[in-house]
Amino acid sequence: MFITGQPDNWRTILEFVQEIVRGLNVGKDGTHVAVISYGNNAKLDFNLDEYYDINELVEAVGNVAYRGGNTNTTAAALRYCRETMFTEANGDRKDSPNLVVVVTDGGSNDKDITIDEAYKVSSTMPAILA
Repeated sequence: MFITGQPDNWRTILEFVQEIVRGLNVGKDGTHVAVISYGNNAKLDFNLDEYYDINELVEAVGNVAYRGGNTNTTAAALRYCRETMFTEANGDRKDSPNLVVVVTDGGSNDKDITIDEAYKVSSTMPAILA
């Protein structure tokens, strides 16, 4: 899951993401969630294999720090996801489908590169929700 936004709506964005997470069947043999937050740069806040308890996961989402900077570097976040997050070393399971959810406060600053990165990510999984 990717999240970005402005300081005045950051808490609202995190609460929205927490509501999405609460609806998932999180567990070691269930749904795994990772979060990348991004501003000027993308940062992996936690890996897919870090939280198996729904309450701990919801708390971790609520503690994601605001990054600041340019909030529309979606292409960089997608690239980071593809190259870093969806790897076995970071908890990706080959037998489980992946889904990317992008929560942002605006459009990408480079639409063509973002489309290209979204295509590369989507070629390895069923869907990207934005």
